[in-house]
Amino acid sequence: MNKLFFVICAVLFFGTACGLNPHNPEKARDAANAFLKELYIDSDLEQAIAMTDKEFLENYDKDYLGSLSRVARERFGGVEGFKPDFYVKDPGDMDIQLYYSSIAEKGIIYSRILLRKDENGEYRISGITSSPLPHEEFRTARQFKAK
Repeated sequence: MNKLFFVICAVLFFGTACGLNPHNPEKARDAANAFLKELYIDSDLEQAIAMTDKEFLENYDKDYLGSLSRVARERFGGVEGFKPDFYVKDPGDMDIQLYYSSIAEKGIIYSRILLRKDENGEYRISGITSSPLPHEEFRTARQFKAK
């Protein structure tokens, strides 16, 4: 009984520590870049919605994305570009969080994008929040590799 308990604990610990669900931050970054381009630069909400998953559609809708795009244009003068600042992933977690700074004519928009892999291993957008306030520091934040 004790050996079985030890084996189960070891499998759970090492499986989680080694990443049963490993993320590819660069691939997630590419998906988030494409999404932000459609949302802020091209204002193609249909294409942006097509990049989301079912959880996103349960919690948000096209109007929410439209309001993010509209606020970027009206309040910040339109987004000229964006850069990924850092990402946060927890071992065994299904999601990866990417933090972006979007450079606009009248300021910077800070975004947190939540991504999740679909059944094909492709990243889909599960959530997005934007703010004019800078990101908080995270102890577990990691920097992206240079492109």
